[in-house]
Amino acid sequence: MIGVGVIGTGFGRTVHIPAFLAARGARVVGVASSRYERARAVAAELSVPRCFPLWQEMLACPEIQAVSIATPPALHAEMTLAACGAGKAVLCEKPMALDAAQASEMLQAARAAAIVHFVGFEFREIPALRFARELLRATELGRLRHVNVTWIVHGWGDPSRQWSWRSDRSQGGGTLGALGVHVFDYLEWLLGPVRALAARTATRIPHRPDPRGEMHPVTSEDCCDVLLELCDGTPVSLAISNVAPVGKGHWIELYGEKRSLTIGSDNLVDYGKGFRVWEGVPGTPQAREVPVPPGLQFDREFSDGRIAPFARLTQRFVDAIRQHDLHARPSFLDGHRAQVLLDAVRQAHSARCWVEVPGGPGERNGEP
Repeated sequence: MIGVGVIGTGFGRTVHIPAFLAARGARVVGVASSRYERARAVAAELSVPRCFPLWQEMLACPEIQAVSIATPPALHAEMTLAACGAGKAVLCEKPMALDAAQASEMLQAARAAAIVHFVGFEFREIPALRFARELLRATELGRLRHVNVTWIVHGWGDPSRQWSWRSDRSQGGGTLGALGVHVFDYLEWLLGPVRALAARTATRIPHRPDPRGEMHPVTSEDCCDVLLELCDGTPVSLAISNVAPVGKGHWIELYGEKRSLTIGSDNLVDYGKGFRVWEGVPGTPQAREVPVPPGLQFDREFSDGRIAPFARLTQRFVDAIRQHDLHARPSFLDGHRAQVLLDAVRQAHSARCWVEVPGGPGERNGEP
């Protein structure tokens, strides 16, 4: 059994720990938090044997062979580098780092330590997206002509929602890190590499209250529009907002020369649920829903829709550790690539121009 320690009691409690509890060949040994009472409460609630007041103590625990980092992005690099130094496999939440340089350092450390390293890109595990990937690989759509992605939700639409690290760009907050990084990862996983992009980001709710009601400036973006050009010339448009009073959900539209494909969910509360697939064929009046094959469906559903795809990810992570498969994906290589795209978006916004994205197709965003 692979002993797992989870750092963080927010997303760690709601998604990471339940996902690892469902993984074959894994045992959740402990949870760590800077708020020790919170760690104790989560450990008791989820029947985790140990709790740690310091994540450094967790890394010293010989029962733990892997750590899952579910903390704010500003803490990822320090924790990951220390875990690599301790010889622990690492599953790090997205965004992997604060910038591409930091992500590169984490990638090199993991490679030098010869440990399995994953990033929490669970959207690759959504059955509807996996089905779309199969159709694209089978060239069912023909040559792509245009791709459109919209992710419009209201998670932070209430101006009275309290200021937190998510409101602070220097701590990795913002809709790009919360939502956009997923899109950048699955776009290249589905369609291939991005060659260039242009972008505009905005902060539409500029202040939020602290617990005492005092207002603090929001330095992170809450919506963005991005135009991308793939290396094969395909144009892609992307619009993301998590401050829409009433959004329409998460939709991916792929328009090919033979037919079109739409993958989407109108669930505004649970971002992991509700994805379906529609196919449009020339000469037919409207798109028809296409059922996702049973072999791609989840073996088990959870009340929180994010757990099922994350559980698939954790199973892949655990299997890779047991097999010492250092090339399993999605890895820090993919996390670094997504960070390169995030950095390019911010550069394009600042310069008000198109930005060439460094790097060629190479090995990034490969299997699975």
